[in-house]
Amino acid sequence: MGFQDLVSSDLDGLILNASELGETVTYYPMDAIDRSIVVIVFNDEQPMNDNAATWIDEEIRIVCNRSATTGIDNPQFGDTIVRAAGIEPDQRPYAFEGSALAKTRDRWTLTFKRQGRVTHGAV
Repeated sequence: MGFQDLVSSDLDGLILNASELGETVTYYPMDAIDRSIVVIVFNDEQPMNDNAATWIDEEIRIVCNRSATTGIDNPQFGDTIVRAAGIEPDQRPYAFEGSALAKTRDRWTLTFKRQGRVTHGAV
């Protein structure tokens, strides 16, 4: 068994445990009923300046199951996720824009984005 096979088998054996590693988000697919799923979230913000204000591209990468019931089986442009109010009180959705960074037989790493405008310190 080669190194890549070992890494893949380790990732396949990863269990997403909400109490230890992940958080529960609400997933709104374009072509199905919304549902709660457990994901591991990595935050990333990209500031962009213009003359009047600063735009922030808020990007999150999520690791989730490839499943129609416990995760995301077939992500589509326009699918959204919303984080819990305890994590993000404004609950603005993040949209899937087609970026699947990695996948194994059972898991995805997907990128979701939203944009906010910061003027005088307020979003």
